[in-house]
Amino acid sequence: MIESGQLRPTVIRGDWRRPLVGVVVVLAVAVFSVADRHQVLITWRTLVRARPMWCVVSGLLLMLWLANAVGLQRAALRVTGVRMRLANVAAATGIAHFLNLTTKSGGLAGLVGLRAEARRATLPDNSVVAGYIVAAMLTEWAFVVVVVGSFAVLVADGHLTVADVIALCAFVVYVASRCAVLVAATKDRERLRSLMRFPSRVLSWLRRRPLDASTNHSDETADRLFDSLRAVRARPGALGAAVGHALATEVIAIALLWSCLRAVGVSIGPLHTLVVYAVTGLFGIVGFLPGGLGFVEVSMSAVLVGFGVRSVTAASGVVLYRAFELWLPIVLGAILAHRIRFDTP
Repeated sequence: MIESGQLRPTVIRGDWRRPLVGVVVVLAVAVFSVADRHQVLITWRTLVRARPMWCVVSGLLLMLWLANAVGLQRAALRVTGVRMRLANVAAATGIAHFLNLTTKSGGLAGLVGLRAEARRATLPDNSVVAGYIVAAMLTEWAFVVVVVGSFAVLVADGHLTVADVIALCAFVVYVASRCAVLVAATKDRERLRSLMRFPSRVLSWLRRRPLDASTNHSDETADRLFDSLRAVRARPGALGAAVGHALATEVIAIALLWSCLRAVGVSIGPLHTLVVYAVTGLFGIVGFLPGGLGFVEVSMSAVLVGFGVRSVTAASGVVLYRAFELWLPIVLGAILAHRIRFDTP
């Protein structure tokens, strides 16, 4: 096993990039807030009027969700042979979630947070990256299970719409492409090298300069990542704990949605809550704005109204849910983002 403290990277003292990251984080949150300022005001009014008991339950479920997310990342890291301190994993998970919510990067932005904590804990980068990939893929596969279950409910109830089918098809293409990358990473070393060289090629094309020594560095990183992922593939039984956390992530998220809806007086059953969560998640993924802004709110309201909920009540439930599911994690992640640091490899 690889323990924290085994490697000693050189730290650049007085690095000007650290305060720059802070400025970027503040600007990102400011732009994100201004772009959706009307939603922020409605969120505050809804929070004031919601039922206190269910708001407390929602807060506890959010804390449980965050703790489980930390557990998922920690279990995935252990699959790749990395033992990172719990405090570092927790900080990395909070930062990763914040970056993934405020950017549209397919989950790649969150890797910055984990790599920053890996450098802080002096852990090898390739194994940490492999652990992040494992956690991300398990999360997506767990959501696939939720989607399959929800569409079974929609078909049984006769509520399946053309928009739902379109969103499902887009999601299938998205997941298939991600799985293809993972398969390439675990089966073909040269293909993974080619994928890792792509950013350098783009940068060289933009600069109109030939590839430099960074290509060799990317090949070395690809080789280390390939070996780490192959090690994961060689012992799939070690994935048990991580799979359990991934499935628990979806269960807790559905319970959080149900609790937020109860707080504003929406009474729908667990199966219908499952459908609302799954359909909303699909539109959030295929939407082109960070955090699923607009797409999540509209799709969730539409599904709730389709189940007979009054439009005003549905809108209140959506706003309250987004306060817990989106805004509070963004605030927490923004607070933790100062921990991002730049060390030399």
